[in-house]
Amino acid sequence: MSLSDAPSSALHVMIVGEAGVGKRSFVSQLEDVWGESQMFMENEYIWTIRDCEVIFHITDITQDSVSDRALQIRIGECDAFILMHLVEDKESFEVLPLIKDIILKEKGMETDLPIFVVGYRVDCKEFVTESKVACLVVWDWMMNYREVFENNMKHVTKLCGDIMSSCQAPTAVAANTYTVEE
Repeated sequence: MSLSDAPSSALHVMIVGEAGVGKRSFVSQLEDVWGESQMFMENEYIWTIRDCEVIFHITDITQDSVSDRALQIRIGECDAFILMHLVEDKESFEVLPLIKDIILKEKGMETDLPIFVVGYRVDCKEFVTESKVACLVVWDWMMNYREVFENNMKHVTKLCGDIMSSCQAPTAVAANTYTVEE
């Protein structure tokens, strides 16, 4: 089943970034939160959460592939976006401004588009947000920035709840499924 064959009432979330930045690891952590997923095709995963189908589409990009027409069409069909980079690899962030601009162009929106920029961290020793990247994303791009540690369910659960809430999912889903204890 391809993106165009998926139910139109589903919430489509694109996870995009360079290869090796933690996109598949993040999706595997979602299975700890939501249970085992169904797999549409390679790189497409679906969960049904209280009558809401949530489909994650993993997309690897490079500087050269951001102008690909197939990528632009897929962007047009998605509802929310996670732009992921690896905190330990500063160069993995460099392609994200390009994809952000393409998303805004394809969606024809400047504000209120659920885009989350996520710094994936393999090193869980301490939580220190990369201030330069966080400031750029929050203040210049006016978007959400999160850092997610590998194998930290609290961060994954919070991000999932924020995505569902920003996409105006039913209140019961956002309130009951994704609560995070501080």
